Order: sequence, then C-alpha cells, then structure tokens
Amino acid sequence: MRTSLQRASGIYRRVATTPAPQLVGELPSMRRPMRPFTTAALGFLFGFGAATLGSLYLLQKEYRAASASVLASSASLNAHAEHFTSYLDRIAAAEARVDQLSKLVVSRELIDQTNETARRMYSDMYEETLALRERVWRLGTSLADTENERLAFTQTPRSVWDAPPPPPSPAMRLL
Repeated sequence: MRTSLQRASGIYRRVATTPAPQLVGELPSMRRPMRPFTTAALGFLFGFGAATLGSLYLLQKEYRAASASVLASSASLNAHAEHFTSYLDRIAAAEARVDQLSKLVVSRELIDQTNETARRMYSDMYEETLALRERVWRLGTSLADTENERLAFTQTPRSVWDAPPPPPSPAMRLL
C-alpha cells in the first residue's frame, strides 16, 4: 500500500492507495455485447461488399473477354473490307477496260460491209489479173508465131560451122 500527502484548501490529507493487481497474460476486455441490429447491419454490409467484389471481378473478366472478341471481330471485319475493296477495284478496272474496248469494237454491219467491199475488190483484181494474163499470153503466142514465120521465110542454107537456131518458144500457160 502507498501513502501520500495531498494538500487541499490548506489542509493536508493523507491518502492511501493500493496498487492494481498484477495479472499475468492478457488484460480482461471490457467489451459490451453488440446489439442484434448492429450485428446484422455489419454482416449485411460485409456480405454485400464481398458479393460486390466478386461480381466486379467476374464482370471485369467478362468485359476483357468481350473486348478481346470485339477487337478480333474488328480486325476480321477490316480484313474482309480490304478484300472487298480489292474486288471492287478489280471490277472497276474491268469495267474501264470494257468501256475502252466498246469504243474500239466495230459493229457487225460495218464488218459485213467491209467484208463485202474486200470481196468485190478481190473479185475485180482477180478478173483484171486474168485479163492481163490472157493479154500477155496472146502477146507471147503472137510474138512466137511471128518469130517462127520470120524464121521460116528467112532460112538460108546453113553451113556446118553455124550455130544451131534457137528452138521456138513454147506457148505460155495461164496460171
């Protein structure tokens, strides 16, 4: 026990105090029991928070999967769009070539008219060629005849030393 003097209003008093008991281990807690409503509210809030965190985790996981799927779909769509654009370019080039060829294409009537003109021209040329061949043949035969007649009238006795006369030229044939 401990004693001490304390002065209060000019009077000294003696106060005796006893030391607190020495306990080994843990101090006893002086908790009050929680009320049922408070416990239920805290349990609800804890459960709601845990459920929110779990659902947030699952929602983020689903969002990442959906985002990756959208990115893959977008890349595939871009590839298909480029492929489609290349087809459109090829079609445009083919249409331009067809337009260019349609400007160069001649109508069937013009082809028939040109063929008829060429046929007439070849026919006329063939007739002219035949006429010229016939004329040349007549000239050749008349020339050969006159040469033969000239040789027949101008024959002189020949000596052994003279060159033989050339043979008469044959009549020309038409080709």
